[in-house]
Amino acid sequence: MPSMSFVYDSGGGLLQNEPAVLQSLDSLIHTEVYQSEILLKEKTYLLASTRYKEYPVTSFESDDISIYLEGRIYGKDNSSLKGELTALSGHLFQPQTESSEHISEWLLNTDGDFIIFSLNKKLNRVAILNDALGRLPLYYHEANGQLIVSRELRFITKMLTDWQFDRMAIAQYLLFGYPLGRRNILENTCRLDPATLIRVDLNEAKIELDNIHQLNFEVKKYSDRTIQQNASELVALFSESCKKRASTDNKNVVSLSGGLDSRSVSGALHRNNIPFAATTYLDYGKTVYASDLKPSEQLANIFGIDRKLFQLAPPKGKDILRLLKIKNGLNPLGMGFILPYFDEVIKNHGQGITYFTGDGGDQILQYDHRPSPKPKGIDELVKHIISMKQVLPLDTVASLTGIKESQIIDEVTNHVMSYPEKDLSQKYVHFMTCEYGINWYWEGEDRNRCYFWSVAPFYSIQLFNYVMNCPDRQKSQYALYRQFLSELSPQAAAIDYAGPHILIPLPITSIRFRIMRSMVAILSRFPNLKRKVIGKVKPETTSSHAYNSNFLQCLKEQTVNCKAISDYLSLPAIEETLKDYSKYSIFQINNLFTVTSFIEDLKDGKSTIEAYYEAEFI
Repeated sequence: MPSMSFVYDSGGGLLQNEPAVLQSLDSLIHTEVYQSEILLKEKTYLLASTRYKEYPVTSFESDDISIYLEGRIYGKDNSSLKGELTALSGHLFQPQTESSEHISEWLLNTDGDFIIFSLNKKLNRVAILNDALGRLPLYYHEANGQLIVSRELRFITKMLTDWQFDRMAIAQYLLFGYPLGRRNILENTCRLDPATLIRVDLNEAKIELDNIHQLNFEVKKYSDRTIQQNASELVALFSESCKKRASTDNKNVVSLSGGLDSRSVSGALHRNNIPFAATTYLDYGKTVYASDLKPSEQLANIFGIDRKLFQLAPPKGKDILRLLKIKNGLNPLGMGFILPYFDEVIKNHGQGITYFTGDGGDQILQYDHRPSPKPKGIDELVKHIISMKQVLPLDTVASLTGIKESQIIDEVTNHVMSYPEKDLSQKYVHFMTCEYGINWYWEGEDRNRCYFWSVAPFYSIQLFNYVMNCPDRQKSQYALYRQFLSELSPQAAAIDYAGPHILIPLPITSIRFRIMRSMVAILSRFPNLKRKVIGKVKPETTSSHAYNSNFLQCLKEQTVNCKAISDYLSLPAIEETLKDYSKYSIFQINNLFTVTSFIEDLKDGKSTIEAYYEAEFI
């Protein structure tokens, strides 16, 4: 993962062995185009970057301040950024009571995906600040006067002599596919919350963390506005978001499916007369994404753009291994098939592209996430969360980890109770937006950034805040999205949509679509019936190639080759799960495989997957 990494040790011990530090940085060089660079180094601290040359890390220097910006702040040139960030740095080093309001206001008005590192040479203090949504996942370990901050968990493990995995985080990973909140798979290592400021006083050996702004979805400021008014405002904000993210120096490439979100991005770029190309991929079974082919081709014709179709081959062990190395298990290994696709995108368009995705549209705009019926209490809400979002069943997770079901439930309950919203339905909205959205989707976006700069216009902070202040009822049955897309690009809105929970492809503007969605909404009250009906209309397409012997054999061999797996997971429970694997989907087994793989890789420094380098994993 391209990354800035910071190490501070008040006693200097972590940095005494310079070859070991350089070796830790070298472990982050994932391909021949990556290079590591020491940006700042003193006795007690070090700042380094590991990246390919196109990955954005920008520095600004003055007499008193050194600033390093990882990522991008959109719509501003370097000249204005230098003055703005220098002025901001003055507030970063002030006491929290004096500075928080100003920093919060700046974050909520600054559109970008970024991390700011600032060194005040006069005061001998360091500040690290991420954007209002925490768009670039960042992890930190703080203990005994030491602080390690990095975008790569691998770097943290290399810098520490003794570390362990977090057992409850592994349980949550198996249950949901990600740990909740700031919890991380490494013990005593956290994911940095959005809009969080880390301050280090190098003179006083003092480390402080302050959350500057907390996301809260309780109040809907725009409930008094009509759906037409809200949609018009969203069109303006989204159009501006796409325009600011578009490159004027390099090629803009849209990941174009048949879905609503990527067509919205394409529509906004077309609306702004911004040149762009598109890519679409067809999976190796020629089935999973086949429904995207016709709509994406029609959309490309409407916008008059070049669209390249990539036929994916089954992922090989080398693809799975590469994903494990670059994301340390934080992106499921079942996504290994997409890496050769990225290689092809670079081959066709170059590494310096801006890669547009529609990520976020489904999370914040397409759906009314409020549970129905409304939960009567926190226990009912947590039960709903687990039933709706679990990957592996709770009893299987308990068996695999040796942690009681009640303990896992209690952890989820305590975490959900910590959300600022009082209304239980809005707590669920918070879960869907910040856990399923941030902790799940954004790690996938980060995978993209290992290849080229990837942007998601739906996550402009201004747009995000507006959408989340629209009343939930307007999002029901695609109503707000339909109005938004119809105004943004009427031609795109008229093309068939064949997304999840859509029985047959239809334009979202059609009466038939609304009737169909009403039927699905009724079926949703009866989950078993819904599965049967949708299964007949849209049968499962991946089962024929779900359980390849190489896949299962590799997982079994990991349990023999890596002793550390038995320290965190029950080997008899793994054996029982694999023996009865037909009960589970490939997605569920992949979740377990990802956990066993990151335990082996990070603990042993090697992987059984290496023996399957050229073998197909399907």
